[in-house]
Amino acid sequence: MLYITLLLSLIGTPVLVSASEPKPTCTCQPTDGYLVTRLWTIVDASMTDQDVIDEFNKGFAPIVTHMNGFQRYTAAKTGNSSTVFFMNAFDTEELAHGAQEAAKSFVNDGRLNGAITPDQFTEDVLVSYFNAEDCVTTDSAGLFMSTRLYDIPKGMTLDAMIESTSTVAVDMKAIDGFVSFASTLRSPNHTQAFFFNIYETLEGAVASNNAGNTNAEEDPNDNVPNDVALIEETAGQIAFDYICAGKLLENEDEKENGDAQAQGSTILAADPLVGDKPRDTSAAQSHRLGSVLGALMCVAAIVCN
Repeated sequence: MLYITLLLSLIGTPVLVSASEPKPTCTCQPTDGYLVTRLWTIVDASMTDQDVIDEFNKGFAPIVTHMNGFQRYTAAKTGNSSTVFFMNAFDTEELAHGAQEAAKSFVNDGRLNGAITPDQFTEDVLVSYFNAEDCVTTDSAGLFMSTRLYDIPKGMTLDAMIESTSTVAVDMKAIDGFVSFASTLRSPNHTQAFFFNIYETLEGAVASNNAGNTNAEEDPNDNVPNDVALIEETAGQIAFDYICAGKLLENEDEKENGDAQAQGSTILAADPLVGDKPRDTSAAQSHRLGSVLGALMCVAAIVCN
């Protein structure tokens, strides 16, 4: 590679060798694991929901996406400009809890301290997950998310939740623009249930909330606990969405190291101007190309031998 880089520089070709981008850490987006969610209320009147999202995206995303067991980090607007929603998915309960605590610390130790306050936080086990695609490798940034948090005072078993969501999933998939539908139960006592849907349009996201709430209230399939009560619902555009099956962020250490490598590996092309007159680039390029081809043949002979 070094030989080729040097040879290309002879014919005036700019060459930049930089550190590779972080690669996906999973083949398809997992449909099991543990989900932690955070609905924050904005109490600083000078900050918008987008300001809060930008602060987390700039400061917390490079951290949490490189934590062990990372699966997903999503931010979405809620339909209420005074709140903002975030969620993380990890492969173990312990690691998911660690991400939840890290997010709290990021707020307490940074410029968001005093600007936002916790509204509804959850720490759940993923129970059911339905996607329009068999293998999800694309994030959902720019699409629309709906969420619903329910109280279930008497609790609910995992098997009962699987049965319940499998029937309502039929309705969710029938809504135009369906992308994803997932259900969770609060770990470990299962006394709260959280659901999220992703659609291509805001109308689809809102319709999924309506469908979910109707199912909870009317229980047409006789598989919803009779003490279930809606705590909170949201619907808004997804601002960012980092998934382990897609493009990940560089953390700061990797970025600085990559920048240094890129700068150290850059070879600038020669200026085609000599004094005030342009070079005869066509003749010069042809001459250099002949030299380069000869040199490449020599290099090939050395390497092959």
